[in-house]
Amino acid sequence: MLSREGAQIDAIYYCPHLAEGTVKEYSVDCQCRKPRPGMLQKAAREYDVDLSMSIMIGDTPADIMAGKAVGCKTVLVQPPGNGFEMAENPDFIAKDLMDAVTLVS
Repeated sequence: MLSREGAQIDAIYYCPHLAEGTVKEYSVDCQCRKPRPGMLQKAAREYDVDLSMSIMIGDTPADIMAGKAVGCKTVLVQPPGNGFEMAENPDFIAKDLMDAVTLVS
């Protein structure tokens, strides 16, 4: 679907760590688990991305905090009625991913 619209995914990043987890090798306090910005910084290094010119779109406060930590503009995807407390204020709030894309394009 994405390629039909001209979009391309270069990489997928995820953090397998959980500091309070029960699997010993993954039970670490890392820099890649959001809200820490390690994954964003890694992607920026690997793909020569200027994070100050980038937009972090996410659906949790941790996504917004990670984006803010590296200087991205941020968009919170928050369908109506799904409110929660935010430590950081997103630059934009969208009702869904299509709305987020429209807001930033």
